[in-house]
Amino acid sequence: MWQKLRISFDRSFTKGVWKQAAWFALFFFIFFIIFSFVAMLPVLRDVDDGSTNSFERIFYLLSSKHNYRALLKGSNLFRWSFYTFVMILGSVVFGGMVSIISNMLNRHVSRYLEGNVTYKLKNHVVIVGYDIVVPELVKQILSYKGYEGSQVLILSDLPSQTVRKKVCSPLDKKIQERCFVYYGKQDSKDDLSRLNLSLARRIFIKGNTEDKNHDSANIKTLQMMVNIIKEERGKSKQHSGDTSKPASRIPVTVDFNDPATFSVFQVTDLSDDWRTHISLTPYNFHEDWARQVFVNRKCYKNGKDWVYYPALDGEGITATSDKHVHLVVIGMSQTGITMGIQAAQILHFPNSIGHPENNSRITFVDKDMEDHAKNFRHRFKHLFETEETIWTDITGNQPITKTWPPEAFDGRQSRLIDVNFAFVNGDPESSEFDKLLTEWANDEHTILRIIVATDDNKRNMSTGLYLPSIIYDKNIPVFIQQETSGFLLRLLHRSDNGKYSNLYSFGTKEPTYDISERSLILAKSLNYLYCHVDPSNPEWSMESMSHWDNEKMEEAWNDAEELWQNLSIANQWSNIYCAYNITVKLRSLGITNISDCRLLTDEETDILGKVEHNRWTTEKLLMGFRKPTAQEQENIDKDDALNMTDHGPVKRKVFRDLKKRYIHGDICLYDDLYENEKDYDKLIVAHIPWIVKMYHFILKRFASDSITS
Repeated sequence: MWQKLRISFDRSFTKGVWKQAAWFALFFFIFFIIFSFVAMLPVLRDVDDGSTNSFERIFYLLSSKHNYRALLKGSNLFRWSFYTFVMILGSVVFGGMVSIISNMLNRHVSRYLEGNVTYKLKNHVVIVGYDIVVPELVKQILSYKGYEGSQVLILSDLPSQTVRKKVCSPLDKKIQERCFVYYGKQDSKDDLSRLNLSLARRIFIKGNTEDKNHDSANIKTLQMMVNIIKEERGKSKQHSGDTSKPASRIPVTVDFNDPATFSVFQVTDLSDDWRTHISLTPYNFHEDWARQVFVNRKCYKNGKDWVYYPALDGEGITATSDKHVHLVVIGMSQTGITMGIQAAQILHFPNSIGHPENNSRITFVDKDMEDHAKNFRHRFKHLFETEETIWTDITGNQPITKTWPPEAFDGRQSRLIDVNFAFVNGDPESSEFDKLLTEWANDEHTILRIIVATDDNKRNMSTGLYLPSIIYDKNIPVFIQQETSGFLLRLLHRSDNGKYSNLYSFGTKEPTYDISERSLILAKSLNYLYCHVDPSNPEWSMESMSHWDNEKMEEAWNDAEELWQNLSIANQWSNIYCAYNITVKLRSLGITNISDCRLLTDEETDILGKVEHNRWTTEKLLMGFRKPTAQEQENIDKDDALNMTDHGPVKRKVFRDLKKRYIHGDICLYDDLYENEKDYDKLIVAHIPWIVKMYHFILKRFASDSITS
């Protein structure tokens, strides 16, 4: 109650002169009543009304003229002189008190506006740091019914009045009252301790995007937060005496500017001590925009309807198709590299099984490609130990193309995935590159997609607008990075002449956080299957699970949530990337709408199981796992031979020990897997209809928790 009164006072007292005057009048009235009561107490004993209650005596004194005059006549002159002196002195003191209170309130107002007033909030959302994304992020949180009743608390080292104005101005007045702004440093324990972190519902560590040490500063902030949460929870348990009940984990989302740092936190687990208190989700702006374009695919709203980004595989690539996807990425910026890498997680199709000419291709283009290609191949060196690379130089009179073979393996131990990487060294705005684009666009077996993502926004626009005419004539999708606004491209996309209807903007500085975490439904369902489904048990067959009622689905989802919390970060992301590929698999079966999912045939399950292994192998190589050397593989095989069954080896101690060091024995061709390993790939594919069913079941929850904006 006192907390609400404090907040109401602070908010209203800082909103204008009339509000302040009303509060002063209220204080004056209360003080006057109290002072009058105290001043009259000494004379109350002279009032004879037969009552012992002071309030009744005051009422009797004020309402009875006869008794009041009699009291005055009979009163001692000295006593009344003294009372007069006290009243005059009280007036002086009262005036001084008003001045003191006024100064105190003014100082309090200044502290509030400067973000130095602290409240004991709970079940709130904490945002540490400020950038252009924060206002829209706050709007999403406060408008989402799942966070109804929760406040948002922002800690920033920018002037609090500036932050408050930028964040609160677009919000409704009622929603504004749930937003608080503190001034403070993200590396200050005292400032972080003001946030009541142990009682927070969710935490976002944004940091200062202009800071060169942004990522390391955010990691330091995370470490300090965990220590503060531990201390606060320790004190709370000592105070309550209850040390048996474990505290819930607080979801913490940490921004990383560098995709390399982000990748490290995708495969690195927190210590058990940290995981007791928090669950970490690394976030990278570039990676999440790739998800928006390739998976979520929502581009912008045209009235009430969404305009979607075109799928990389068009309407889908079936097992009998003779087409392949060719994604051309112009610019080796962080965004360009990330878009290419995320596309490699998705571009896996059944027609490439046994037909490498149908492999997807990702081509990077840059005029300084020699250094960029060297850095790229070094960053993903384990991928290029098994895969070849195509290099084309267009800086001379004639294009020169050569193939770099795998760096460490050959024969059956190489060319393990169905995605090929290529690099073009040359100016993307040159006539030589226009010829290459025209050649690719004219290939009837190629589904061409173009991404323009250099570090120069103006150059991105001009490059996207002046590609070869065939790109516009054939309506080949071009995705153009625009950091500030995609408004112009949206106008061109909707123009009547339709020439630029193939242009789509992406990469604007807008929040792409999934507040409701809907994207995790598929991933959590996948992990549930990995943990429970037994291929030899008919009760876990797809046909049986398709008949689960709501109670059984609810029970399964609660179990899936708990399993997810105990899952390693690396395996969480493995499930997430697998989930990204589900709609691509369905399109390869001719199912363009996820709601139309059906039971798969044995033949479909078998071939998509092979596709899933290709996807999984690509994912592992990109995330830093490597294929075992010949000696390591020999050690695995010897140990497996000692524990062999009809369906494959069990225990696999050597295999598991190497896996902990990011050396994975299953990075091989699908045909070289043991049968029990193949069963896992088939299992996931066969149960896609159940995963989709769970997705729709959980979406019914979100129907009442939708984001309203």
